[in-house]
Amino acid sequence: MEEFEKTISVSFNHPFTKECECEEACISNKMSNEKFTRNWMIEDDLSVVHQFGSSIFTVHFYPLKEVIIYSFHKNRPNGSDMMDLRALVIFLISKGWNRPSPISSEIDYAMDFWKEAWETGLIDSDYLQKKFGKRKLF
Repeated sequence: MEEFEKTISVSFNHPFTKECECEEACISNKMSNEKFTRNWMIEDDLSVVHQFGSSIFTVHFYPLKEVIIYSFHKNRPNGSDMMDLRALVIFLISKGWNRPSPISSEIDYAMDFWKEAWETGLIDSDYLQKKFGKRKLF
């Protein structure tokens, strides 16, 4: 997996995520210095590129290291969606964010995919936990 991690590249659009290179501590500090409320949110489209392909994730960053995935679009017809999500999660965790959670409408759109990601511990989801009960991680 270490080789895979070396191939991950992520680009951002929002000025704060660009300036902070998506580092949670920097973004949180910047938001508090800008006199935003404690309930701030930054929306950004993250382009995730790795050795197996690329995708675009629309995510919302919140205080307390929370990340919500609002949409996910892969840039190729074939390939592993799970690798794209894995690349995003590895990147976010390396930048100080918590494991992301997809929004319920995104889960409903691709239930099998998100359920597998949740069951393997790749993502967190209160929505899936309510639907399927407590997950069993090894």
